[in-house]
Amino acid sequence: LAAWASVSASSNDDHFGPDGVCSDSYPTLDLSEAFQPLQEPRQVMPDRDGVTRVKLVYNLVNYKGPSFNTILRQYNGATPGPTLHVEPGGMLELELINCLQLPLGFDGEEAHNRYRHPNSTNIHTHGPHVSGEKPGDFVFLNVGPQETFQYKYEFDENHMPGTFWYHPHLHGSS
Repeated sequence: LAAWASVSASSNDDHFGPDGVCSDSYPTLDLSEAFQPLQEPRQVMPDRDGVTRVKLVYNLVNYKGPSFNTILRQYNGATPGPTLHVEPGGMLELELINCLQLPLGFDGEEAHNRYRHPNSTNIHTHGPHVSGEKPGDFVFLNVGPQETFQYKYEFDENHMPGTFWYHPHLHGSS
């Protein structure tokens, strides 16, 4: 599996403007009643050309649980995020859109593993064979508030099948 990525710090009106996918209000996930069934995640399948294309919109949700309420982060307005299907020999094109707002947090010599970038993020995968270096599955990459990141993964024809997963992994944010 090979990966390429690029960061865009521009204010893309398609994502961040008044008519974009990011909004100043966010939904409520009401699980206040105990023993509710789990939600089935959206399934993202490859297109006819063998490419699985997905936009992951990272934003907030008001969580109301049976014993406490809080604000969580989620992908595409759903918890859990979408299930991504990729065929051997196929490709995954994933655009990460960070809808979170400022503050940026703090930096410094003692900031490495402390909570310092509260509204920054990235994606980390478990299972696919990818490089841990840029531009691959680089866990130290910082996709700041109102930034996007374009991932592109090519799966080898002999890539083994399995259940893999992705999650935010920015040190100091997750």
